[in-house]
Amino acid sequence: MMMFLSTTAAFAGVIIALIALKFAGRDYLYKVNCLSQYILLSQIGFLLAIIVLFTSAPTMLNLAVPVIRDTVIIPILRGQPEATLTSYYTAINNGISRGYLWNAYNLWSSSQKAEHHYDQFRGMLKDTQYIQVREVKLISRTTDSAEIVAEVTAVVDENGVRKYLVEKIDHNLSIEEGWWRVTSFQHLEEPLVYFAPPNASPRKYKTDSHVAPKAPVLTAH
Repeated sequence: MMMFLSTTAAFAGVIIALIALKFAGRDYLYKVNCLSQYILLSQIGFLLAIIVLFTSAPTMLNLAVPVIRDTVIIPILRGQPEATLTSYYTAINNGISRGYLWNAYNLWSSSQKAEHHYDQFRGMLKDTQYIQVREVKLISRTTDSAEIVAEVTAVVDENGVRKYLVEKIDHNLSIEEGWWRVTSFQHLEEPLVYFAPPNASPRKYKTDSHVAPKAPVLTAH
């Protein structure tokens, strides 16, 4: 990236220099009615401007690149913490059906992984058959951290009893190696629990990937 920007700057400098030399030519200066005694001074001035441009361009580029990288390029590549959290739950849901939850687990921070290994992560989701984010709300954000509350819907099977849950979970995310990672989470309140028909299939809830599943509600607890 740095080499590409340096090459681009050098090429642009050559173009500017050629344009400056054209304007410094005697024919052009005569056409604009420049006095003869000022022609040499004008040409010297243009020459000095070209020298300053070439000598200062690398320095200006070195100063500009980190600013552009940190304020424009990295945030675009990194994305928003809300998008990372949504991707986290999408990875969980996809992993449940495939029996492969590493994509979701890898969105945890290193500190979270140190506290809970992969098998523990799988164990947390052993009864979950379907999970989806209905809404995310950014509570606070700094340069390298964010707090987000997500309303999550899930279909779980506990001892043969299938339930439809709606709960709010508070998440903390932080930047780790340039990317947003889930640092911690906690349930804000007891989930709303609805009981679906005993013969209902989890597939029945997978309607629109952007719409929460609407299970038939029999009773509320």
